Amino acid sequence: MSRSLPLVAALAALSVGLPAHAKRAGVVTGVVNLNTATEAQLEMLPGIGPAKAHRIVELRQQRRLTATDQVMQVKGIGPKSYRKLKPFLTVAGPTTLHQEAKSTTAGAVRHPTKPAGRTAEHRRQAKPAPQPETASP
Repeated sequence: MSRSLPLVAALAALSVGLPAHAKRAGVVTGVVNLNTATEAQLEMLPGIGPAKAHRIVELRQQRRLTATDQVMQVKGIGPKSYRKLKPFLTVAGPTTLHQEAKSTTAGAVRHPTKPAGRTAEHRRQAKPAPQPETASP
């Protein structure tokens, strides 16, 4: 346990410099209206950071969006990104997008045949010491 403490501290230190959208944890549900959403709401979308959110707002200030696929006019959002975003996008109605807290056990997938909490060091300690070979007469 004490060996993992420096690793946890190092990871925490690294996460301080990450942008807000990279630190978030949870599942996004609902839809975002591209014509009315704030930049903060747009940043909740997968793959959308501050720069893309700002570019979406700039695009809609030029003209009202009439179809969700018009978001692909934004630099950095192509067909692949659009496929990930499409379930969360609308151009009419209210923005209902919100983020649900991620369950602490949701990401804990364990291998069915390996006992939980076993590490390589535990396995090394559990191995019996090699026996010296004896010569046969």
